[in-house]
Amino acid sequence: MSKLRTLTVAGFAAAAIVASTSASNAISVVNGGTFNPGIAGENITNNTSWTDAVGTVQTRVGSSSGQWRSPFENFANGLTFTYVSVQQDSSAKWILGPSTSLSIVWGSPDNYNYIDFYSNSTGFLGTVNGHDNGVSPPGPNATGNTLVTISGLGLFDYIIIRSPGTNAFEFSNLVSTCVGAGCGGPGPGETPIPGAAFLMGSVLAGGAGFGAWRRRRKAA
Repeated sequence: MSKLRTLTVAGFAAAAIVASTSASNAISVVNGGTFNPGIAGENITNNTSWTDAVGTVQTRVGSSSGQWRSPFENFANGLTFTYVSVQQDSSAKWILGPSTSLSIVWGSPDNYNYIDFYSNSTGFLGTVNGHDNGVSPPGPNATGNTLVTISGLGLFDYIIIRSPGTNAFEFSNLVSTCVGAGCGGPGPGETPIPGAAFLMGSVLAGGAGFGAWRRRRKAA
């Protein structure tokens, strides 16, 4: 068998493995219970670095009947805490870097709340809805919040959060488990800038030294 044919067969085998792995991925949704901002260590953070917003996406405080409901309204001082709200027929994109899981404090989960997962290389991976198994309504009339961790999609690079048809998708503490390149630091196979600068400096210094050596040889 020629080398070209060997490589081609190996490529098909690799593609089959990837396809099999993708097909076997099952979305895992784990409900971590209610997130209580009054407990030490359970701090509220809001990932406001969204992009490609359509409609109304805002950071809010408190609740407005029929418009938005704070995930923290059932707690002492809860109406003073901030969160992100994606309104009716609105959506936004969060770029996370190559990630394996996502956690989110999901306020009043509804069946019109969606998180879509995407890979830069393979496109759409899957969707989690507010009434999927593992994202159960946290209280009467789906008030309050629930801490949800989502995984099993393989590597995803960004998500789109949307609320079609009805208000609203409210959440906080959006955090992904990012791995490799694109996570705020050098990933596998990447060289940090200081290292690259040092290497360039070494090359320049080496070139200057070689030039000086040649001049000394010619003078001799």
